[in-house]
Amino acid sequence: MLSLAKADTDDEALAAVLAGFAAFPAQSLVFVETRQSDLLVEPLERVGVLRRTADGQLIRETHSPRHETHLLTAHHLEIYHGGDLRQRFSLRHAPELVALRQALIALLDGDQQELETYFHSHCSMENQDWQLSLRPYAPAVAERVDSLHFTGRGTEVLSLQMRLSDGEVIDTRFSLQP
Repeated sequence: MLSLAKADTDDEALAAVLAGFAAFPAQSLVFVETRQSDLLVEPLERVGVLRRTADGQLIRETHSPRHETHLLTAHHLEIYHGGDLRQRFSLRHAPELVALRQALIALLDGDQQELETYFHSHCSMENQDWQLSLRPYAPAVAERVDSLHFTGRGTEVLSLQMRLSDGEVIDTRFSLQP
């Protein structure tokens, strides 16, 4: 296993980062998401907790600006308000959610093969700090998502910036749940 302290090539850096996640998988991540768009008068900020289930689903519970639970599966997104199913969307209509799910699950599982199935990647590391840039391969996803850029330290994801093809930028800061 490579040390997180030293990696000389892009492949070594990616292998080291993913090996760290495979050895120490995150259970829950607190997030603050800021969405910037020409359609918004001011950036929209959401605060909550992101969890990954054993069966490959992502659960995102937002606490602010309102309480919602988003269940992201391989094929759809379900949004719950107060425990009741409010809306259900097919991921065919939300390629940015496809990219987000694929990237987060592969990263948190430390699964390089899964990551390389869906993305062209570039990874760099200096000491414990790392950066991982991803560009989707699938044309339907790449048409909507320009890139995902993760930063981290050791086995912790610190941030994600998703750049969409329409110029919208979604910045997310993460911390481990206390």
